[in-house]
Amino acid sequence: MEKIQDESLISREASTAIKGLLIFLIILGHNSFFSSESRIGMVYLYTFHIQAFFMLPFLYPHKKISATRLRDYAIRLYYPFVVLFLSLTLLNYVGNSLGIIPKSVSPQMIEMSNKWKDFLLTILTGNGYNIDYFTGFQFLWFLPVMFSMTILKDIYYDKNTSKAFKFLMILSGSIFFFIYFIFGFRTPFDKNIIYLLKEYSPFAVTYALGAFFMGVVGLWIIKMKSNRIAYIAIPMLFILGTVICLMSQHDGEIPINDEIRWVLLLTMPFLFFFILYQIRYTLSNSRLLQKLGKYSFPIYIIHPFLLKILFMIVYPLWGTNWGIVIISQIIITVISYHIARIIYKNPYLKAAMFPNSWNEIYKLKTKKV
Repeated sequence: MEKIQDESLISREASTAIKGLLIFLIILGHNSFFSSESRIGMVYLYTFHIQAFFMLPFLYPHKKISATRLRDYAIRLYYPFVVLFLSLTLLNYVGNSLGIIPKSVSPQMIEMSNKWKDFLLTILTGNGYNIDYFTGFQFLWFLPVMFSMTILKDIYYDKNTSKAFKFLMILSGSIFFFIYFIFGFRTPFDKNIIYLLKEYSPFAVTYALGAFFMGVVGLWIIKMKSNRIAYIAIPMLFILGTVICLMSQHDGEIPINDEIRWVLLLTMPFLFFFILYQIRYTLSNSRLLQKLGKYSFPIYIIHPFLLKILFMIVYPLWGTNWGIVIISQIIITVISYHIARIIYKNPYLKAAMFPNSWNEIYKLKTKKV
């Protein structure tokens, strides 16, 4: 499990196609028309789809941690988070003041007298609850978590990292995996613990530890090449989990019982990730998934705004039905893709909004016009 991985376990084409499928599922999970029409469908998606995005980087070659690499990770993932957080906070504040945007309900940890402290803390911690309060959106939480998780991955697989420290990372990762990814809002213990962890964990490191643990386990499952039974058993278990999820729904706000939901969250991400890996060659043949995957990062950033605008316009007029769910999903996916493509085609826009490294920004800075 700790062996250094010098070569990628997945081709660029397959990786891009998987990203394309995952970003389509994430748009569907965020689609308010879909969640209004199929609450159980949304809950089902959240048992595995976002988790696969955290496990995917573990299939790539493990890289040695360095100051330059840390800087590039910060440019690629934390820089867009900070810029978007500041911009959306300003937009949300102006909208609240003008009465255009309704004020967000304050999370438990935010007090009116400490709003500036929480604002600054949110930039440092990436606390999803506070992000939602200040911006009106919560999706930005993914960027700080991915930032820290990527660093944890590099540290864990570095040959100079001691076995004792690796054990500590796995142990703490397993604990936070259960706290964040299994129990979540319906935790069997005091919910204030989660608020405090998110409020005071720099760069969302505790959440990232849970994501890191998933990645390590996911990689270990992928490497079970000698176990042929897994190739048959895992898809069957995923189908069984799907059937259990759909059969366990009941009326009310909670579509499935907590105990069943916890079991599904514990198993479905790894089953789904294994299946994705097994069908990677088939997925890589899809031109549509290739196109979506190529721009998955900007699409992730762009689509929530389009969904919110479309929902505000369409829902009061026609409500929702399965036809609207399908049409809205297609519209948002297509428009998000084309906006992302326009941004990436312009090197200045690309470097300003979604830089891959400091060098990308520096080259534009020194380029003669």
